[in-house]
Amino acid sequence: AKGKMPKKVTIEPYLSTEELYEKYRAAKEGVQRSHYQIIWYISQGKTPQEVAELTGYSRLRVYQYDWMWLSGFVEPTTGKTYWWIVPRLNWQVFEQMLIEFAEHFGLGPKKRILLVLDQASFHTTAKITIPLGIHLLFLPPKSPELQPAESLWPLTNEAIARSSL
Repeated sequence: AKGKMPKKVTIEPYLSTEELYEKYRAAKEGVQRSHYQIIWYISQGKTPQEVAELTGYSRLRVYQYDWMWLSGFVEPTTGKTYWWIVPRLNWQVFEQMLIEFAEHFGLGPKKRILLVLDQASFHTTAKITIPLGIHLLFLPPKSPELQPAESLWPLTNEAIARSSL
């Protein structure tokens, strides 16, 4: 039926282990470098305890990556997704996701999309610069049943946690 989510959903990693390693090696700023290093080790299947031992970072610092946010963009008619796994979710991370999403799909004056979002504070803040080609449509408050992507999270929680982390 038109407008319903497809039965098959494809989820592909945004960055491979090799790409995470390259980002880690190329990072100039210390915090960014350590973030990529920790995520690179975790992407290899290392536990937070092992990462702490390898890096010398405190277990508390590494354990923040034990719980990660899965954030995704879903094309409702095909089920194709573009997703990120991030250690925290705030307006700065969301803005970076929008920038990279727009670049990845070549959005701009001649190619535009309508992105349907809930009203999470990091979606609605005036601090975000929305890339050209992305138009935001906010759902009414407390209406997850209207968001097609909400049906994906039960499907991904266990599988993503087990295979990616």
